[in-house]
Amino acid sequence: HLLGGWEISGIVYAQTGLWLTVNGVHIDPAGLGLADFNSGPLFDARPDQLGNPNQHAPHTVAQWFNGALFADPPADGIRPGNAPRGSVLGPGACRWDASLFKNTNINERVNVQFRAEATNVLNHANFDQIGTSFLFDPIHFGQVISARDPRIIQLGLKVAF
Repeated sequence: HLLGGWEISGIVYAQTGLWLTVNGVHIDPAGLGLADFNSGPLFDARPDQLGNPNQHAPHTVAQWFNGALFADPPADGIRPGNAPRGSVLGPGACRWDASLFKNTNINERVNVQFRAEATNVLNHANFDQIGTSFLFDPIHFGQVISARDPRIIQLGLKVAF
């Protein structure tokens, strides 16, 4: 009874990061009416992008991308900001889930199954949300704001009769 009846299963999730858009400026670029709170919020406007924020990015919790490459558009109001949509690559995710089962026949009518299940079994940190608001959240701009679930372990016992 001790050596037989074991099962193991697992699944791996691997995802690339999503493309994020930096938004929010301190001025009304090109007189688009974005500084008027009656017509729309300021975060609809995008700043100027001075380079590739993903190149040589540290990818740490404190600084996911190079936020120094973003600036307000010119104050003369000639044009809006040039930062394209989806210019920052967000964090990807990798998660390993595993299950271990032990099936035991007590007699021909009664079966017992013990199971241990773990999601994110390696307890790998998977970052989720990145601060992309240039104007409204300058403290968190470029930083990791949240992470996905840590390791979760669940034990169960099933008796079938």
